[in-house]
Amino acid sequence: MARFSEEEPEEDKNREYGKLDIFLTMTCIPNWPEIKEHLHPGEEEHNRPDLLARVFKDKLSIMHDKLTSGEIFGQVGSMLLTPEAYDRIVCVELPDKTVDTYFYSFVVRHMMHGPCGNLNQSNVCMKDGRCKNHYPKEFSEYTTHGTGSYPIYHRKNDKRTTKVRGKILDNSWVIPYNPTLLLLFNCHINVEICCDIRALKYLYKYVHKGHDKVMFRIASDTPGTDIDEIASFQDARWVSPVEAAWRIFGFPLHGMFPAVLQLQVHMPKFQTVHFDDDADLEELLLDERQKRTMLTEFFRINQIDGEARRLNLLYKEFPKHYVWDSQLRTWTRRKRGVVIDRLCVVNPVEN
Repeated sequence: MARFSEEEPEEDKNREYGKLDIFLTMTCIPNWPEIKEHLHPGEEEHNRPDLLARVFKDKLSIMHDKLTSGEIFGQVGSMLLTPEAYDRIVCVELPDKTVDTYFYSFVVRHMMHGPCGNLNQSNVCMKDGRCKNHYPKEFSEYTTHGTGSYPIYHRKNDKRTTKVRGKILDNSWVIPYNPTLLLLFNCHINVEICCDIRALKYLYKYVHKGHDKVMFRIASDTPGTDIDEIASFQDARWVSPVEAAWRIFGFPLHGMFPAVLQLQVHMPKFQTVHFDDDADLEELLLDERQKRTMLTEFFRINQIDGEARRLNLLYKEFPKHYVWDSQLRTWTRRKRGVVIDRLCVVNPVEN
């Protein structure tokens, strides 16, 4: 039987649509007015994980609608071709406090990094004496493509400064942001332009890293009690109150659009068959549906369906026009929705 290697879903999207344009992260802020106004007298935000989860879910839904409707960055699927276009989306400078105090306060509150480095060696971003995020950034008169995953943004040395956590910071400490989104959601929203494929590494970091964990130690208060030093340290999954509320409400943990369909590839009569432990093997062998796979039905539909013959589709193009019915185990014509394929890589010498 052939062995197949799989591509990641995002690689399929890159093949279909090109590289990513924008990488955006959003952080919940407990001080949102929608949270504050629903607290009981004397109640604190961290004691209402249900409220935090609901408000953030609403904000996230609004963000999704704004982005997919084209109101913020334009129609989804368009490509940004020049560094000059980046400046219309991303800003990395302190606004003029005398012109817009409200906007200025949002940038200072949510979009200033650190301080770290020589100003604060104990900051969480410090590793081996340097900032993991490479702050403070260098000033630049123009936006250019950088050597890393993100560009070097237009960052003027206009002498504007602000005081953050007791330190004086300038534009070199500003985290990339979009002014419209910052004013709309009043929280930390990091917006980056993706220069190359390496940005995918960070994109899937939190999806695939697994659950949050905590290490704790069990100790005895009784003097002279023998303690197993190995067994006394436990590595366990940790679920925060907000995550627990999020899961109880059934909110999605991640999403992906468009859907990616993995197309089966196999040698004749070597398809994979799934069945329960208590299934009757004799009935299973007599079931004609088990003989039908995506690949065999692709060939059959092309023989009997005039529309399929007219389109003259390759196997990898088939899901755009036909839907795989897993119950009937056949292809039917697609009426709605968008999907792209993931075709397994098959080495001809492996059989």
